[in-house]
Amino acid sequence: MVASENGALPGGKAGGVGDVLRELPRALVANQVPVTVLCPAYGRLHETAGMVVGEPLTVPFAGQSLLVQTYNLRDVHGVDHVVLQHEAFDPHGDQRIYHDDGIARPFATDASKFALLSAAAGCWLLHHATPDAVIHAHDWHAAPLLTLRAFLPEFSGLQKFRTVLTLHNLALQGIRPLRHDASSLQAWFPSIGLDNPVLRDPRYADCYNPVAAAIQLADAINTVSPNNAQEILQPDDPARAFRGGEGLQAYLQSAQADGRLVGILNGCDYDGDYSRQQWPTLATAIDGALNEWQRTDPANKALHRLAMDKLARIDAAPHPLLTSVGRLTDQKIQLLLLRDDEGISSLQHIIATLPAKALFIMLGTGDPTMEVDLVEHSRRDARFLFLRGFSESLSDLIYRTGDLFVMPSSFEPCGISQMMAMRAGQPCLVHAVGGLYDTVEEGFSGYRFAGDSLAAQTHALRDAVQRAMQDFQNDDKRWALLRRNAASLRFRWTKSASLYQQHLYQFND
Repeated sequence: MVASENGALPGGKAGGVGDVLRELPRALVANQVPVTVLCPAYGRLHETAGMVVGEPLTVPFAGQSLLVQTYNLRDVHGVDHVVLQHEAFDPHGDQRIYHDDGIARPFATDASKFALLSAAAGCWLLHHATPDAVIHAHDWHAAPLLTLRAFLPEFSGLQKFRTVLTLHNLALQGIRPLRHDASSLQAWFPSIGLDNPVLRDPRYADCYNPVAAAIQLADAINTVSPNNAQEILQPDDPARAFRGGEGLQAYLQSAQADGRLVGILNGCDYDGDYSRQQWPTLATAIDGALNEWQRTDPANKALHRLAMDKLARIDAAPHPLLTSVGRLTDQKIQLLLLRDDEGISSLQHIIATLPAKALFIMLGTGDPTMEVDLVEHSRRDARFLFLRGFSESLSDLIYRTGDLFVMPSSFEPCGISQMMAMRAGQPCLVHAVGGLYDTVEEGFSGYRFAGDSLAAQTHALRDAVQRAMQDFQNDDKRWALLRRNAASLRFRWTKSASLYQQHLYQFND
Protein backbone atom coordinates (compact mmCIF):
# COMPACT_ATOMS: atom_id res chain seq x y z
CA MET A 1 0.00 0.00 0.00
CA VAL A 2 1.24 3.47 -0.91
CA ALA A 3 -0.33 6.46 0.82
CA SER A 4 0.28 9.96 2.11
CA GLU A 5 -0.75 8.99 5.65
CA ASN A 6 -0.18 6.09 8.00
CA GLY A 7 -2.08 6.28 11.26
CA ALA A 8 -0.17 3.30 12.63
CA LEU A 9 2.83 5.62 13.11
CA PRO A 10 2.68 8.36 15.76
CA GLY A 11 1.95 11.62 13.96
CA GLY A 12 1.31 9.86 10.68
CA LYS A 13 -2.39 10.70 10.47
CA ALA A 14 -4.10 13.89 9.31
CA GLY A 15 -7.53 12.50 8.44
CA GLY A 16 -9.52 9.47 7.44
CA VAL A 17 -6.83 8.09 5.12
CA GLY A 18 -4.60 7.67 8.16
CA ASP A 19 -7.33 5.72 9.97
CA VAL A 20 -7.72 3.35 7.01
CA LEU A 21 -3.97 2.82 6.67
CA ARG A 22 -3.85 1.89 10.35
CA GLU A 23 -6.82 -0.47 10.47
CA LEU A 24 -7.10 -2.13 7.04
CA PRO A 25 -3.54 -3.54 6.99
CA ARG A 26 -4.03 -5.06 10.44
CA ALA A 27 -7.25 -6.74 9.34
CA LEU A 28 -5.60 -8.11 6.21
CA VAL A 29 -2.64 -9.47 8.14
CA ALA A 30 -5.10 -11.14 10.52
CA ASN A 31 -6.53 -12.79 7.40
CA GLN A 32 -3.05 -14.08 6.51
CA VAL A 33 -2.39 -11.43 3.85
CA PRO A 34 1.05 -9.81 4.30
CA VAL A 35 0.98 -6.02 3.96
CA THR A 36 3.68 -3.39 3.55
CA VAL A 37 2.72 0.29 3.87
CA LEU A 38 4.92 2.94 2.23
CA CYS A 39 4.66 6.62 3.08
CA PRO A 40 6.90 9.71 3.31
CA ALA A 41 8.75 10.54 6.51
CA TYR A 42 7.99 14.28 6.39
CA GLY A 43 11.27 14.85 8.22
CA ARG A 44 10.07 13.02 11.35
CA LEU A 45 8.30 9.65 10.91
CA HIS A 46 11.64 7.90 10.30
CA GLU A 47 12.45 8.72 13.94
CA THR A 48 9.61 6.49 15.18
CA ALA A 49 10.80 4.10 17.89
CA GLY A 50 11.87 0.77 16.44
CA MET A 51 12.63 2.01 12.92
CA VAL A 52 15.58 0.27 11.30
CA VAL A 53 17.64 1.95 8.59
CA GLY A 54 17.16 0.25 5.24
CA GLU A 55 18.84 0.53 1.88
CA PRO A 56 18.80 3.89 0.11
CA LEU A 57 16.94 4.19 -3.19
CA THR A 58 18.22 5.99 -6.26
CA VAL A 59 15.10 7.67 -7.58
CA PRO A 60 14.77 9.41 -10.97
CA PHE A 61 12.96 12.68 -10.31
CA ALA A 62 12.93 16.18 -11.78
CA GLY A 63 15.84 15.39 -14.09
CA GLN A 64 18.03 14.19 -11.24
CA SER A 65 18.86 11.01 -9.38
CA LEU A 66 17.75 11.56 -5.79
CA LEU A 67 18.99 9.43 -2.93
CA VAL A 68 15.95 8.52 -0.82
CA GLN A 69 16.67 6.76 2.47
CA THR A 70 14.35 3.98 3.63
CA TYR A 71 13.45 3.02 7.19
CA ASN A 72 11.68 -0.20 8.12
CA LEU A 73 9.48 -1.34 10.99
CA ARG A 74 7.34 -4.42 11.59
CA ASP A 75 4.71 -3.55 14.18
CA VAL A 76 3.13 -5.78 16.81
CA HIS A 77 0.28 -6.62 14.42
CA GLY A 78 2.69 -7.98 11.81
CA VAL A 79 2.31 -5.07 9.39
CA ASP A 80 5.49 -3.90 7.68
CA HIS A 81 6.06 -0.16 7.39
CA VAL A 82 8.52 1.51 5.03
CA VAL A 83 9.14 5.21 5.57
CA LEU A 84 10.82 7.23 2.82
CA GLN A 85 13.06 10.08 3.94
CA HIS A 86 14.30 12.93 1.74
CA GLU A 87 14.34 16.66 2.32
CA ALA A 88 11.87 17.09 -0.56
CA PHE A 89 9.22 15.40 1.60
CA ASP A 90 9.57 18.30 4.06
CA PRO A 91 10.02 21.21 1.65
CA HIS A 92 9.23 23.98 4.16
CA GLY A 93 10.88 22.40 7.19
CA ASP A 94 7.61 22.34 9.13
CA GLN A 95 7.17 18.54 9.09
CA ARG A 96 3.57 18.82 7.90
CA ILE A 97 1.79 16.18 5.84
CA TYR A 98 -0.24 18.62 3.74
CA HIS A 99 0.19 22.23 2.65
CA ASP A 100 -2.20 24.79 1.22
CA ASP A 101 -0.69 26.85 -1.59
CA GLY A 102 -3.86 28.83 -2.20
CA ILE A 103 -5.96 29.24 -5.31
CA ALA A 104 -3.10 30.67 -7.40
CA ARG A 105 -1.15 27.37 -7.38
CA PRO A 106 -3.42 24.69 -5.92
CA PHE A 107 -1.70 21.47 -4.78
CA ALA A 108 1.71 22.78 -5.99
CA THR A 109 3.77 21.82 -2.93
CA ASP A 110 1.91 18.61 -2.19
CA ALA A 111 1.77 17.42 -5.80
CA SER A 112 5.55 17.64 -6.09
CA LYS A 113 6.27 15.70 -2.91
CA PHE A 114 3.64 13.07 -3.71
CA ALA A 115 4.98 12.67 -7.24
CA LEU A 116 8.29 11.89 -5.56
CA LEU A 117 6.46 9.46 -3.26
CA SER A 118 5.19 7.59 -6.31
CA ALA A 119 8.63 7.48 -7.91
CA ALA A 120 10.34 6.33 -4.69
CA ALA A 121 7.64 3.75 -4.00
CA GLY A 122 8.00 2.47 -7.57
CA CYS A 123 11.74 2.05 -7.09
CA TRP A 124 11.22 0.22 -3.80
CA LEU A 125 8.66 -2.11 -5.42
CA LEU A 126 10.99 -2.93 -8.29
CA HIS A 127 13.58 -4.15 -5.78
CA HIS A 128 11.47 -5.66 -3.02
CA ALA A 129 7.98 -6.68 -4.20
CA THR A 130 7.30 -10.42 -4.36
CA PRO A 131 6.04 -11.86 -7.69
CA ASP A 132 2.46 -12.14 -6.39
CA ALA A 133 2.34 -8.60 -4.99
CA VAL A 134 -0.61 -6.26 -5.49
CA ILE A 135 0.14 -2.54 -5.68
CA HIS A 136 -2.54 -0.65 -3.77
CA ALA A 137 -2.50 3.15 -4.25
CA HIS A 138 -4.57 5.35 -1.95
CA ASP A 139 -6.16 8.54 -3.30
CA TRP A 140 -4.55 11.16 -5.54
CA HIS A 141 -1.35 11.26 -3.51
CA ALA A 142 -0.30 7.79 -4.70
CA ALA A 143 -2.15 7.80 -8.03
CA PRO A 144 0.89 8.99 -10.07
CA LEU A 145 2.45 5.58 -9.41
CA LEU A 146 0.06 4.08 -11.96
CA THR A 147 1.09 6.72 -14.50
CA LEU A 148 4.76 5.84 -14.02
CA ARG A 149 4.00 2.13 -14.32
CA ALA A 150 2.22 2.65 -17.64
CA PHE A 151 4.34 5.31 -19.37
CA LEU A 152 7.94 5.40 -18.11
CA PRO A 153 10.29 2.62 -19.29
CA GLU A 154 12.25 2.62 -16.05
CA PHE A 155 9.07 1.59 -14.21
CA SER A 156 7.76 -0.89 -16.78
CA GLY A 157 8.79 -3.76 -14.51
CA LEU A 158 5.79 -2.86 -12.34
CA GLN A 159 3.39 -3.90 -15.09
CA LYS A 160 3.52 -7.53 -13.93
CA PHE A 161 1.78 -6.53 -10.69
CA ARG A 162 -1.95 -6.10 -10.24
CA THR A 163 -2.96 -2.53 -9.27
CA VAL A 164 -5.74 -1.25 -7.03
CA LEU A 165 -6.85 2.35 -6.52
CA THR A 166 -8.89 3.42 -3.49
CA LEU A 167 -10.78 6.71 -3.80
CA HIS A 168 -11.16 8.16 -0.31
CA ASN A 169 -12.28 11.60 -1.46
CA LEU A 170 -12.89 12.16 -5.15
CA ALA A 171 -13.27 15.91 -4.59
CA LEU A 172 -9.48 16.14 -4.22
CA GLN A 173 -7.70 15.16 -7.44
CA GLY A 174 -4.27 16.85 -7.26
CA ILE A 175 -4.60 18.50 -10.68
CA ARG A 176 -1.42 20.23 -11.91
CA PRO A 177 -0.17 21.60 -15.24
CA LEU A 178 1.27 19.21 -17.79
CA ARG A 179 4.20 21.56 -18.40
CA HIS A 180 5.65 25.05 -17.83
CA ASP A 181 5.63 24.93 -14.04
CA ALA A 182 8.07 23.72 -11.40
CA SER A 183 5.22 21.59 -10.06
CA SER A 184 4.10 19.90 -13.28
CA LEU A 185 4.21 16.45 -14.80
CA GLN A 186 6.96 17.44 -17.22
CA ALA A 187 9.06 18.97 -14.43
CA TRP A 188 8.82 15.81 -12.33
CA PHE A 189 9.35 13.33 -15.17
CA PRO A 190 10.95 15.13 -18.15
CA SER A 191 11.04 12.08 -20.42
CA ILE A 192 7.34 11.28 -20.19
CA GLY A 193 5.29 11.84 -23.33
CA LEU A 194 2.62 14.44 -22.67
CA ASP A 195 0.42 13.78 -25.71
CA ASN A 196 -1.31 10.69 -24.34
CA PRO A 197 -4.96 11.56 -23.65
CA VAL A 198 -4.92 9.38 -20.52
CA LEU A 199 -2.75 11.99 -18.83
CA ARG A 200 -5.02 14.95 -19.53
CA ASP A 201 -7.69 16.23 -17.23
CA PRO A 202 -11.08 15.93 -19.00
CA ARG A 203 -11.89 19.56 -18.23
CA TYR A 204 -8.48 21.27 -18.46
CA ALA A 205 -6.57 20.03 -21.49
CA ASP A 206 -3.29 21.59 -20.34
CA CYS A 207 -3.39 19.84 -16.97
CA TYR A 208 -2.48 16.43 -15.59
CA ASN A 209 -5.04 14.73 -13.37
CA PRO A 210 -3.45 11.84 -11.45
CA VAL A 211 -6.82 10.47 -10.33
CA ALA A 212 -8.37 10.53 -13.82
CA ALA A 213 -5.32 8.72 -15.20
CA ALA A 214 -5.27 6.16 -12.40
CA ILE A 215 -8.98 5.37 -12.83
CA GLN A 216 -8.28 4.54 -16.46
CA LEU A 217 -5.15 2.51 -15.66
CA ALA A 218 -6.01 0.59 -12.47
CA ASP A 219 -6.99 -3.06 -12.59
CA ALA A 220 -9.51 -2.47 -9.80
CA ILE A 221 -10.98 0.61 -8.13
CA ASN A 222 -12.97 1.04 -4.97
CA THR A 223 -14.60 3.84 -3.12
CA VAL A 224 -15.21 3.61 0.59
CA SER A 225 -18.95 2.92 0.77
CA PRO A 226 -21.49 1.18 -1.48
CA ASN A 227 -23.73 4.24 -1.68
CA ASN A 228 -20.86 6.50 -2.70
CA ALA A 229 -19.92 4.02 -5.44
CA GLN A 230 -23.33 4.74 -6.96
CA GLU A 231 -23.19 8.49 -6.38
CA ILE A 232 -19.91 8.97 -8.24
CA LEU A 233 -21.36 7.45 -11.41
CA GLN A 234 -23.57 10.53 -11.72
CA PRO A 235 -22.48 14.04 -12.70
CA ASP A 236 -22.44 16.79 -10.13
CA ASP A 237 -25.67 18.78 -10.09
CA PRO A 238 -25.32 22.17 -8.36
CA ALA A 239 -29.04 22.86 -8.78
CA ARG A 240 -29.73 19.83 -6.54
CA ALA A 241 -26.70 20.52 -4.33
CA PHE A 242 -25.52 17.04 -5.36
CA ARG A 243 -21.86 15.98 -5.48
CA GLY A 244 -21.21 12.99 -7.68
CA GLY A 245 -18.38 12.08 -10.03
CA GLU A 246 -16.59 15.43 -9.74
CA GLY A 247 -16.09 15.54 -13.51
CA LEU A 248 -14.74 11.98 -13.71
CA GLN A 249 -18.07 10.12 -13.92
CA ALA A 250 -17.48 8.98 -17.53
CA TYR A 251 -14.27 7.21 -16.51
CA LEU A 252 -16.00 5.71 -13.49
CA GLN A 253 -18.97 4.54 -15.57
CA SER A 254 -16.49 2.82 -17.89
CA ALA A 255 -14.78 1.20 -14.92
CA GLN A 256 -18.11 -0.06 -13.61
CA ALA A 257 -19.01 -1.46 -17.05
CA ASP A 258 -15.67 -3.30 -17.05
CA GLY A 259 -16.36 -4.74 -13.61
CA ARG A 260 -13.47 -2.74 -12.12
CA LEU A 261 -15.40 -0.55 -9.66
CA VAL A 262 -16.80 -1.59 -6.28
CA GLY A 263 -17.89 0.18 -3.12
CA ILE A 264 -16.57 -1.33 0.12
CA LEU A 265 -17.53 0.31 3.40
CA ASN A 266 -14.69 1.35 5.68
CA GLY A 267 -14.59 -0.30 9.06
CA CYS A 268 -14.16 0.85 12.63
CA ASP A 269 -12.13 -0.41 15.59
CA TYR A 270 -14.19 -1.92 18.43
CA ASP A 271 -11.42 -3.28 20.66
CA GLY A 272 -11.13 -0.39 23.15
CA ASP A 273 -13.21 0.92 26.03
CA TYR A 274 -16.11 2.97 24.67
CA SER A 275 -18.27 3.11 27.78
CA ARG A 276 -20.32 6.23 28.37
CA GLN A 277 -18.65 9.09 30.26
CA GLN A 278 -20.14 11.88 32.39
CA TRP A 279 -19.98 15.61 31.80
CA PRO A 280 -17.45 16.45 34.57
CA THR A 281 -14.89 14.15 32.92
CA LEU A 282 -15.38 15.83 29.54
CA ALA A 283 -15.37 19.33 31.06
CA THR A 284 -12.04 18.63 32.76
CA ALA A 285 -10.57 17.32 29.50
CA ILE A 286 -11.81 20.39 27.57
CA ASP A 287 -10.26 22.70 30.16
CA GLY A 288 -6.96 20.84 29.89
CA ALA A 289 -7.01 21.02 26.11
CA LEU A 290 -7.77 24.74 26.13
CA ASN A 291 -4.87 25.39 28.50
CA GLU A 292 -2.57 23.42 26.20
CA TRP A 293 -3.80 25.25 23.10
CA GLN A 294 -3.26 28.61 24.79
CA ARG A 295 0.39 27.60 25.11
CA THR A 296 0.87 26.04 21.68
CA ASP A 297 -1.52 28.20 19.62
CA PRO A 298 -0.83 31.77 20.79
CA ALA A 299 -2.33 33.32 17.65
CA ASN A 300 -5.75 32.13 18.82
CA LYS A 301 -5.29 32.75 22.52
CA ALA A 302 -8.31 35.06 22.75
CA LEU A 303 -10.75 32.51 21.34
CA HIS A 304 -9.36 29.80 23.63
CA ARG A 305 -9.95 32.17 26.56
CA LEU A 306 -13.51 32.77 25.31
CA ALA A 307 -14.13 29.02 25.33
CA MET A 308 -12.62 28.66 28.82
CA ASP A 309 -14.83 31.44 30.19
CA LYS A 310 -17.93 29.87 28.66
CA LEU A 311 -16.98 26.45 30.04
CA ALA A 312 -16.54 27.93 33.52
CA ARG A 313 -20.08 29.33 33.43
CA ILE A 314 -21.65 25.91 32.85
CA ASP A 315 -22.78 24.95 36.36
CA ALA A 316 -24.64 21.73 35.51
CA ALA A 317 -24.36 18.92 33.00
CA PRO A 318 -25.82 19.98 29.62
CA HIS A 319 -29.09 18.25 28.84
CA PRO A 320 -28.94 17.30 26.01
CA LEU A 321 -25.35 17.58 24.77
CA LEU A 322 -25.09 17.86 20.98
CA THR A 323 -21.64 17.25 19.51
CA SER A 324 -19.69 17.57 16.28
CA VAL A 325 -16.08 16.66 15.51
CA GLY A 326 -14.33 17.19 12.19
CA ARG A 327 -12.50 19.41 9.74
CA LEU A 328 -14.04 22.81 9.11
CA THR A 329 -14.65 22.74 5.36
CA ASP A 330 -17.53 23.34 2.98
CA GLN A 331 -17.92 19.58 2.73
CA LYS A 332 -18.43 19.19 6.47
CA ILE A 333 -20.30 22.24 7.76
CA GLN A 334 -21.53 24.33 4.83
CA LEU A 335 -25.14 23.49 5.69
CA LEU A 336 -24.71 24.76 9.25
CA LEU A 337 -23.30 28.12 8.20
CA LEU A 338 -25.62 28.92 5.30
CA ARG A 339 -27.71 32.01 6.00
CA ASP A 340 -31.30 32.76 5.13
CA ASP A 341 -32.61 36.01 3.61
CA GLU A 342 -32.43 37.67 7.01
CA GLY A 343 -28.77 36.70 7.50
CA ILE A 344 -29.49 34.06 10.13
CA SER A 345 -27.46 30.86 9.84
CA SER A 346 -28.87 27.35 10.10
CA LEU A 347 -26.72 26.91 13.19
CA GLN A 348 -28.40 29.93 14.81
CA HIS A 349 -31.83 28.53 13.97
CA ILE A 350 -30.86 25.18 15.47
CA ILE A 351 -29.44 26.68 18.66
CA ALA A 352 -32.54 28.83 19.12
CA THR A 353 -34.76 25.74 19.18
CA LEU A 354 -32.64 23.72 21.61
CA PRO A 355 -33.87 23.08 25.16
CA ALA A 356 -32.77 25.67 27.71
CA LYS A 357 -30.15 23.41 29.31
CA ALA A 358 -28.73 22.09 26.03
CA LEU A 359 -25.21 22.65 24.76
CA PHE A 360 -23.80 22.13 21.27
CA ILE A 361 -20.03 21.51 21.24
CA MET A 362 -18.07 21.62 17.99
CA LEU A 363 -14.41 20.55 17.87
CA GLY A 364 -12.24 21.16 14.83
CA THR A 365 -10.00 23.38 12.74
CA GLY A 366 -9.90 24.26 9.07
CA ASP A 367 -11.04 27.11 6.88
CA PRO A 368 -10.05 30.38 8.65
CA THR A 369 -13.25 32.13 7.52
CA MET A 370 -15.35 29.35 8.99
CA GLU A 371 -13.35 29.45 12.21
CA VAL A 372 -14.11 33.17 12.56
CA ASP A 373 -17.79 32.51 11.87
CA LEU A 374 -17.94 29.81 14.53
CA VAL A 375 -16.16 32.04 17.05
CA GLU A 376 -18.89 34.63 16.51
CA HIS A 377 -21.57 31.99 17.03
CA SER A 378 -19.84 30.90 20.21
CA ARG A 379 -19.60 34.48 21.46
CA ARG A 380 -23.26 35.16 20.64
CA ASP A 381 -24.97 31.94 21.75
CA ALA A 382 -24.71 30.59 25.28
CA ARG A 383 -25.67 27.11 24.10
CA PHE A 384 -22.86 26.79 21.53
CA LEU A 385 -19.21 26.11 22.40
CA PHE A 386 -16.60 26.15 19.63
CA LEU A 387 -13.28 24.45 20.39
CA ARG A 388 -10.66 25.42 17.81
CA GLY A 389 -8.18 22.57 17.88
CA PHE A 390 -7.96 18.83 17.72
CA SER A 391 -7.08 16.08 20.15
CA GLU A 392 -7.81 12.39 19.65
CA SER A 393 -8.27 11.85 23.38
CA LEU A 394 -10.68 14.79 23.60
CA SER A 395 -12.64 13.71 20.56
CA ASP A 396 -12.92 10.22 22.07
CA LEU A 397 -14.47 11.71 25.20
CA ILE A 398 -16.86 13.79 23.10
CA TYR A 399 -18.03 10.62 21.35
CA ARG A 400 -18.51 8.93 24.72
CA THR A 401 -20.30 11.80 26.46
CA GLY A 402 -22.62 13.37 23.89
CA ASP A 403 -26.33 12.71 23.44
CA LEU A 404 -26.59 13.46 19.70
CA PHE A 405 -23.75 13.57 17.17
CA VAL A 406 -24.40 16.00 14.31
CA MET A 407 -22.73 15.29 10.94
CA PRO A 408 -24.42 17.33 8.19
CA SER A 409 -21.77 16.75 5.47
CA SER A 410 -22.74 17.96 2.00
CA PHE A 411 -21.08 14.79 0.72
CA GLU A 412 -19.28 12.01 2.58
CA PRO A 413 -17.59 9.08 0.80
CA CYS A 414 -17.69 7.10 4.04
CA GLY A 415 -17.15 8.97 7.27
CA ILE A 416 -15.77 7.46 10.46
CA SER A 417 -16.88 9.99 13.09
CA GLN A 418 -20.44 8.68 12.99
CA MET A 419 -19.16 5.14 13.55
CA MET A 420 -17.06 6.30 16.52
CA ALA A 421 -20.03 8.11 18.04
CA MET A 422 -22.37 5.14 17.58
CA ARG A 423 -19.96 2.60 19.05
CA ALA A 424 -20.11 4.71 22.25
CA GLY A 425 -23.91 4.66 22.16
CA GLN A 426 -24.37 8.20 20.82
CA PRO A 427 -27.13 8.40 18.18
CA CYS A 428 -26.25 10.39 15.06
CA LEU A 429 -28.00 12.97 12.93
CA VAL A 430 -26.62 12.86 9.39
CA HIS A 431 -27.17 13.95 5.82
CA ALA A 432 -28.32 10.88 3.87
CA VAL A 433 -25.33 10.80 1.52
CA GLY A 434 -22.46 8.39 0.89
CA GLY A 435 -21.38 6.29 3.81
CA LEU A 436 -23.61 8.24 6.20
CA TYR A 437 -26.60 6.73 4.42
CA ASP A 438 -24.99 3.28 4.66
CA THR A 439 -24.28 3.46 8.39
CA VAL A 440 -27.04 5.50 10.11
CA GLU A 441 -30.64 4.31 9.91
CA GLU A 442 -33.52 6.68 10.57
CA GLY A 443 -35.37 5.73 13.73
CA PHE A 444 -32.97 2.90 14.58
CA SER A 445 -29.57 4.45 15.30
CA GLY A 446 -30.30 8.11 14.64
CA TYR A 447 -31.82 10.58 12.20
CA ARG A 448 -31.31 11.28 8.52
CA PHE A 449 -32.23 14.28 6.40
CA ALA A 450 -32.09 15.06 2.68
CA GLY A 451 -33.17 17.65 0.15
CA ASP A 452 -32.93 18.47 -3.54
CA SER A 453 -31.44 21.96 -3.06
CA LEU A 454 -29.29 23.78 -0.52
CA ALA A 455 -32.37 25.48 0.87
CA ALA A 456 -34.24 22.19 1.13
CA GLN A 457 -31.26 20.53 2.82
CA THR A 458 -30.88 23.27 5.41
CA HIS A 459 -34.60 23.16 6.26
CA ALA A 460 -34.49 19.37 6.45
CA LEU A 461 -31.47 19.59 8.77
CA ARG A 462 -33.32 21.93 11.12
CA ASP A 463 -36.41 19.72 11.04
CA ALA A 464 -34.32 16.65 11.86
CA VAL A 465 -32.81 18.39 14.90
CA GLN A 466 -36.30 19.30 16.08
CA ARG A 467 -37.44 15.66 15.68
CA ALA A 468 -34.47 14.50 17.67
CA MET A 469 -35.04 17.05 20.45
CA GLN A 470 -38.70 16.12 20.73
CA ASP A 471 -37.77 12.46 21.11
CA PHE A 472 -35.03 13.28 23.63
CA GLN A 473 -37.36 15.36 25.80
CA ASN A 474 -40.57 13.36 25.48
CA ASP A 475 -39.68 9.70 24.99
CA ASP A 476 -37.00 8.37 27.32
CA LYS A 477 -37.61 4.77 26.25
CA ARG A 478 -37.23 5.59 22.57
CA TRP A 479 -34.00 7.48 23.24
CA ALA A 480 -32.59 4.64 25.33
CA LEU A 481 -33.41 2.26 22.48
CA LEU A 482 -31.66 4.54 19.98
CA ARG A 483 -28.59 4.44 22.21
CA ARG A 484 -28.62 0.67 22.51
CA ASN A 485 -29.16 0.21 18.79
CA ALA A 486 -26.31 2.58 17.92
CA ALA A 487 -23.95 0.83 20.34
CA SER A 488 -24.91 -2.58 18.95
CA LEU A 489 -23.86 -1.80 15.36
CA ARG A 490 -20.60 -3.24 14.11
CA PHE A 491 -18.81 -2.15 10.96
CA ARG A 492 -15.81 -4.39 11.35
CA TRP A 493 -12.62 -4.17 9.34
CA THR A 494 -12.49 -7.96 9.20
CA LYS A 495 -15.51 -7.96 6.90
CA SER A 496 -14.14 -5.09 4.80
CA ALA A 497 -10.76 -6.81 4.49
CA SER A 498 -12.41 -9.97 3.16
CA LEU A 499 -14.22 -7.92 0.53
CA TYR A 500 -10.93 -6.27 -0.46
CA GLN A 501 -9.40 -9.71 -0.88
CA GLN A 502 -12.24 -11.05 -3.00
CA HIS A 503 -13.17 -8.08 -5.16
CA LEU A 504 -9.95 -6.05 -5.43
CA TYR A 505 -7.03 -8.42 -4.90
CA GLN A 506 -8.92 -11.35 -6.47
CA PHE A 507 -8.01 -14.04 -4.04
CA ASN A 508 -10.08 -15.63 -1.31
CA ASP A 509 -9.61 -15.11 2.41
